[in-house]
Amino acid sequence: SLKMASKGLLKELSNVPEAQLRQKLQSVMANMACRIYVDLNELTSPVEDSTVQEQLLVPLQWLLCGQDPAITFASMENHQGPSHYCGKVFKSGEPSYFCKDCQTDPTCCLCMECFERSEHKNHHYKLFASGGGGCCDCGDPEAWKSCVSCELHKPKEGDNSDVDPLSTLSSDHTSRASVFFRTLLIYCMDLLCWHEGDSLPTPLLMEGHVGEMDKHVVYLYNDEEHSYEDVIHTLTRNVKLSQSDAVKVATFVDRKGRGMLKAGTSAECVALKGIVNVGLPEEKKLLHVEALPHLIAAHQNCAVHCLSLLRELSEKSVAFRRLIAMCLAEPSSNGSVLDRIFIKDGELWISARLGWQRLVMSSIFMDQTWKKQLAISLAKNYNQLQKNFMADTHDHDVCISNITVQILTVPSLSWMLIAEHNLLKTMMTTVLELLEPLKDPATGTLKLSSAKYNQSRMSYVLNDLRYVLRSKPEAWTPQLRQQVLVAFDLFLQLLSLLQNMEAVKRELVRHVESEEPWENALNFCIVLQPAIGMLVDWCKSDGHLLQESVSRTVRKFRSFADRELVTKHLETDVSLTNCSSLELIPFDVMKSPISLHQPLQRLLAALLLGANSCNTSLKDLLGTTDPKTCLQLMEHSLRTVVLAVQVLAGMWKRNGFGMVNQIVNYQHHVCRDIMYDKDIVLIQAMAALMEPNQFLYALIYKFRLNKWLARPNDEVVITSRGEPKEDAVKYFLCEVEEFMFLLITIFCERYTSGIGEGITEADSLRREVLHRLYLSPTTHSELIKQLRRSHNESDIDEQLKVIAKHSLGTGSKYMFELKPGLEEEYSPFFYHYSKSDHSKAEEAHRRKLKADPAKAFLRPRRFPRFTPPFSGITRLCSSSVMHRVFQCVFKHANSKFSSDRLLHESLFLCAHMLFNEESPSACNSLCSAAIGRYGGNGFLDSLNVLLTDKKVEEHKPLITWMIQYLTKAKDQEVGTPAANSVSMANNIITEFSKNEMQTKRDKVMKQMAGMQKKFLETYKEELDQIDLGSVEEEKVHASTQHTALQCALGVAPLVSHALPPMAATCILCQEETRNVAGHEKVFVQAAQVQRSAVLRRCVKSTTDRDNDLLLGRADSQFGVFTGGCGHYMHAECWTRFVENKKLEQNRRFLALYNHSVKWDLGEFFCPLCASFCNAVCPLLPPTRPKVETPTSQLTFSEWRELVVLAQRQAEESATEVGSSVDITFLDKLALLFPGYTKPAAFAQKRVEQGVKTDMVQLFSQAIYTRTYNTHFDENSPKVCVSQWSNVAYTIESLEFSARNCGKFINEYLSTRQLDVVQSMIQCCGAQDNRPSLPELATYVGRLMSTFLPEVSPFAELPSILEMDCFMALVNLHFSLLALFSSLISPTGCVEDNGVVLPLIALTDCILVRVGVAAQLLQYLLTSPPAMEISDNSASTLSQSDSSSEVSIGRSLQGLWIKYRHQAGLSADCPPSPYDLYVGAQSHLYPLLHRCSLFFRGVTGISLVHSSASAASTHQDLYAYLDLPASIHLLLEPSGGFHLQQLAENWCSHPRIPELVNGHPPALLLPRQLIELPQDYTVLVKQLSAFRCPKMVASNQTGDAEMPVLCLVCGETICTRSYCCQVEVKVEEGDEPIKIGGITNHAQSCGGGIGMALLVRDHLIIFIDATDLHNVRGCTFIPPYRDEYGEPDPGFSRGNPLKLQQESYVQICEMWYLHRIPEQIVKEQENNQRLMVVNWAGM
Repeated sequence: SLKMASKGLLKELSNVPEAQLRQKLQSVMANMACRIYVDLNELTSPVEDSTVQEQLLVPLQWLLCGQDPAITFASMENHQGPSHYCGKVFKSGEPSYFCKDCQTDPTCCLCMECFERSEHKNHHYKLFASGGGGCCDCGDPEAWKSCVSCELHKPKEGDNSDVDPLSTLSSDHTSRASVFFRTLLIYCMDLLCWHEGDSLPTPLLMEGHVGEMDKHVVYLYNDEEHSYEDVIHTLTRNVKLSQSDAVKVATFVDRKGRGMLKAGTSAECVALKGIVNVGLPEEKKLLHVEALPHLIAAHQNCAVHCLSLLRELSEKSVAFRRLIAMCLAEPSSNGSVLDRIFIKDGELWISARLGWQRLVMSSIFMDQTWKKQLAISLAKNYNQLQKNFMADTHDHDVCISNITVQILTVPSLSWMLIAEHNLLKTMMTTVLELLEPLKDPATGTLKLSSAKYNQSRMSYVLNDLRYVLRSKPEAWTPQLRQQVLVAFDLFLQLLSLLQNMEAVKRELVRHVESEEPWENALNFCIVLQPAIGMLVDWCKSDGHLLQESVSRTVRKFRSFADRELVTKHLETDVSLTNCSSLELIPFDVMKSPISLHQPLQRLLAALLLGANSCNTSLKDLLGTTDPKTCLQLMEHSLRTVVLAVQVLAGMWKRNGFGMVNQIVNYQHHVCRDIMYDKDIVLIQAMAALMEPNQFLYALIYKFRLNKWLARPNDEVVITSRGEPKEDAVKYFLCEVEEFMFLLITIFCERYTSGIGEGITEADSLRREVLHRLYLSPTTHSELIKQLRRSHNESDIDEQLKVIAKHSLGTGSKYMFELKPGLEEEYSPFFYHYSKSDHSKAEEAHRRKLKADPAKAFLRPRRFPRFTPPFSGITRLCSSSVMHRVFQCVFKHANSKFSSDRLLHESLFLCAHMLFNEESPSACNSLCSAAIGRYGGNGFLDSLNVLLTDKKVEEHKPLITWMIQYLTKAKDQEVGTPAANSVSMANNIITEFSKNEMQTKRDKVMKQMAGMQKKFLETYKEELDQIDLGSVEEEKVHASTQHTALQCALGVAPLVSHALPPMAATCILCQEETRNVAGHEKVFVQAAQVQRSAVLRRCVKSTTDRDNDLLLGRADSQFGVFTGGCGHYMHAECWTRFVENKKLEQNRRFLALYNHSVKWDLGEFFCPLCASFCNAVCPLLPPTRPKVETPTSQLTFSEWRELVVLAQRQAEESATEVGSSVDITFLDKLALLFPGYTKPAAFAQKRVEQGVKTDMVQLFSQAIYTRTYNTHFDENSPKVCVSQWSNVAYTIESLEFSARNCGKFINEYLSTRQLDVVQSMIQCCGAQDNRPSLPELATYVGRLMSTFLPEVSPFAELPSILEMDCFMALVNLHFSLLALFSSLISPTGCVEDNGVVLPLIALTDCILVRVGVAAQLLQYLLTSPPAMEISDNSASTLSQSDSSSEVSIGRSLQGLWIKYRHQAGLSADCPPSPYDLYVGAQSHLYPLLHRCSLFFRGVTGISLVHSSASAASTHQDLYAYLDLPASIHLLLEPSGGFHLQQLAENWCSHPRIPELVNGHPPALLLPRQLIELPQDYTVLVKQLSAFRCPKMVASNQTGDAEMPVLCLVCGETICTRSYCCQVEVKVEEGDEPIKIGGITNHAQSCGGGIGMALLVRDHLIIFIDATDLHNVRGCTFIPPYRDEYGEPDPGFSRGNPLKLQQESYVQICEMWYLHRIPEQIVKEQENNQRLMVVNWAGM
């Protein structure tokens, strides 16, 4: 009936005339909202999307088109061409590409489809996983320098993009659609922002709705201040929702923005609204809860769906897109819909916000004609938009303000908005208004440590300045220039709020009690940094703008400088300055408040760098050279430099670490571009303008060196500076060294654009990269991290190609190092070096000297000339104050008030002043002062004295060069031209180089001669005894003899092979024992026992109860593996070590540092190698007591009879305790062993108490608890079964790992690992808590009936194709050992009777033959028939192999036919002999190696390989296991092993045909980790389309928050979200535990161990959830690498990533070798932050 009604409605809607369209649309919305949401309860009956589509969206489309919408859309598609602009909006996690070669700014990106079809894929590009919200810029000419469009969007010939899209519609259709879109947009806007109480808009209030208005619903709205836990806890406590419903509501609120709590009457809903926030802490913000009328909520839900419909229509039709854009921008009395979107966004919830955003992006943003209107609307509403955003509680991604990056980064739009709509002024006004509440009334500066300040939101607002200023105007107009100046004034107003912000004063008496927060202020400046640089670039691009901006900056600075920076005449040396005082600014940094934040001066410094490009001088630019003004301009920068010196020297230590951290950041590469560098530039500018003596005295007074200059060696002067006497010299030396370093920086650092002539940004970058590489070889990522703040990555790569070479370093990373010959450009006093960098540079220089002594002398080198505006700096050379400084340092270099560094700095600066001076007068002045031409001795004599001082040996080359230079200058006339000075310097360098090389050569030869003489004298007697003529060269030949092979099975090895004693040394007490077996102290080995799923062969789930460990099924889901380092310890020493560690942890339980190891749960670190362990295995070497020799070998039938008799006797022992037993078994035994005497009574267990027993019991406990996930029960018969299966599983795991590495298992394992396996095996034999005789009989009976059936087996028993032959063999060995020893020995102990071991040895021979025969039969039954009969393979075999191997292949072919007939399978077309022979060898290989390792532990006899060939390996194994060389004989009558009937019984199992045609578990290989694609992009794209399955099931929209890929099974898992969390109970009675997607998946997939690839963050997550009460985890680097061989954890750099197979192999080995738990524990120990992560919730 509903469908019939819908058909009638559609027909009616298609005939609605245009005049009634608006009214009809409102009527449809009113009726459909009530019909669809008649029961508005999202918890019990959520509305399906299909219902909304059928009952609302389809009728609306009929109303729009006036006919079947499919007909309309098809007609439109035929009339419109392909779009030339992509505009695809990225979903969260989708790959986005950034072409570094072509993008005009860093925000331009491409979607995957466009990228793969464009030329950009052949360029340098970056790849990131999108956070959602951006759009593809393919086809936008303003986004790309070249290759604008991909193949999909490239304009074709004849395409006319200027055609009006509306021309494809008729005028009636256009008019109808306009009314429809306008009405629907207004409906959506009005209803989503409705605040008119309980009433509806009149057109929507239909008859019958009056009664509905009393129905209300309560909605909980989202905010980013409350966590999931807060919301769920509040809902369960106050609203009384169940845990599952609370999680559902919280998830819905998080994804949609609001979730329903209740539907009911008005009174009920209002009451519920009042109790939701009851009990919340006062400091917590209240949850946002609203009670809405049912109809309003229904209409709001319909409006959200209508927005989706409009978006789909705009994407389908260009004409509809144009009409929607026009309706959005259409003005009205309330403002356009677009204006209201920007203003009302803060009132909406997430789904409504995203609906409007996506509609805007798909309609008006995509329409290039109307995109300008969008930009204008943004500019008009920008102020209110950002104020709403700052007051909002939602993430930036869901706010409409995130659209600014899409608009402001378009150059044409940004220039238009600035020039015509005052956008820059509006933005600056907005920033100032937002910061106004943060002003400190006392100082007038910002107080960003206030709780009112929101750093993250303010960063988004400041980033908009960066977007709009990114592109400099191509042409300046008066209007644009005027608007920029208006904005510049506002910018100066902003910077004045930061000037002197958060000033501090040095603490003199005591340490500060609490440090003031400083991070917000620094972060604000860092975020503002790009905008400052871009604004400066705008100003420097126009001469008039630069002049005006500098003038306004100086005026702004002078407005408070004259009040704060007062000059005063300070005393100077008359002989230096010709006056007794100079006008300076008296300010002691150590006594007055000072701030790091001086943005006005730094802005001025950046502007002054544009003087040379505008062909103007600093004087003209500043408008003055007044010394007072220059001092004032330089003052704050100079103060900050001095402050940095004092703090790093430790003079401000009472102010706390906050001050030190600020200074470190001041000089750090993140901040120095806007702080330290600009301070240096401003000081250099003032050095160029000021009189040099006055400038130098300004520096000297700031560094408090004025008295030192007059009396440089006076102790009173040094110790009377205000510091404690013990620190006075240290602080003085630090300040004077940094003073000289500052002078070097002022004079030598010319590699800044605007300071050095011809210097570009590339030259500056080259020097930066060179000095970074000089320290040490560096990875590409580390270099980028240090430089990318101020330089583009592409530019860095270009410089690396020129000056660096790379080589492969550790971990396959490329290490970049300097090319040879570029070391000469290194400066030991590079001003961007930190204190630690200087130390590294000195070490690197010494290493290079050691490698090449010829480079001992860093000769003075030519610097670029200063640009004309900065050329005045050269006048420092002629300063008499500068001369006095040099004289003080050189003359008193040996004083305790001097240092090696100070001398080096002075020599370096003086030499470079001499060598680089462009001014003849200045050069002559410095030379004259040095040689004393103007009176006095100068400092040439001091240099001559220094040359004889051994303390300055390292600087003698430089001193010698200076002496030679000055001596030649002294011999010449005073008026020597500058060119001659340069020529003279060059000649001196050449001459000095020759002399230097000769001196070093003579020195080296002298050293060699001395060493030879010393050697001859030391070893004179030994050399005399050597008879050189009798020495003959010995030739060593490798032995080609095969080692005699030793058989490990049977009785013969027990008699003939003596076991050597086993020696061990305790790693704790270092006591050495030569014979462990006979020592009174018990040894244990450190081990790790863990639950494992590494060897799982099938995917189906099997519970632990169904996982029968005794029968050894091949489809077992889990096992227990024992590994570890195996280091030896005395049991007593280990116990004492662990107890001490427990006490230590109990003493420090309140300490901040936590251990990831739970010592109280038996976990510990190996005391020697720090490996993670959780158990100890007793070290039990095999014993060899006296044994009885049997009279003959046992046949298979005799052995079976003996086992049956023993089983029967054990069964009867339960019913006839104390009576005589059946002696048939004992009689048989007596016949076999004549020396055996029957016991007089039943065997009784020998109860032993001691350390050995305790250790065996402790090891059994560790295995049992992990096998069955339950508490230990020492009386359980399963204890022994768990140990047996542990031995088998461990050996299988080790063999599997060795096989993957292509090694023999005995060679793959270390000696200690072999000892661990051996001890495990011996523990099983020495176990004192064996099952009772009836239980043993039951075990043996089950194993015999399954593995060695006498008749056709029952269908419920596993077939041979479902069994793990090795595990069954191990279980039979241990069960028969326990049974025989219990029946034969009176004490039940193997060593007490000489019959048990021989009997077990004979049993092992039979078991191995049976196991190998079963393995061979598995292969024969499952080997498929050949496609066609051919003898080619046989002929190939006969030509390449021996006749015996041919015979074996043909015999196997006969067996294949025989036993497939027996099993009821087709035996036609047998495989070729060659295929059967090779396949059988391959199939038997794992079992043979596992048996060899097992029986090595049983007997103590090792397998010796005769060669490395595969054929000889098999023969060695056959001989070692006492098997026939022709393995087929096991199943043939001629072999004499009598196993034919057993094989027939195996083949007669009824499930064999079914298993052969399917996937027999025994033939499946253990799971490998999944195969990863070569290109990481494939994974990003794959997971971007993933949706949480629970969201799909509950009909929710949205993407998974953080999908991960399981590396074990390949399943995609939803994590980090409550939607996929589940509650589990570890044990009955326990509180349920919440676990996340990865943890839950790890339980079923990996036995509690999980490995998942977090694709969006490019990280691997390791999870150890074997104990749900203690879930641990860590992150690991994925195996993908970029072109530089580096990983990208966090996906931060974005370089294309390719799979590095070697790294993935290492991860696979960690999985196969069970090293994941150890890796997790070690990572948590190294990184304490990993321990606070809720890994269980992952």
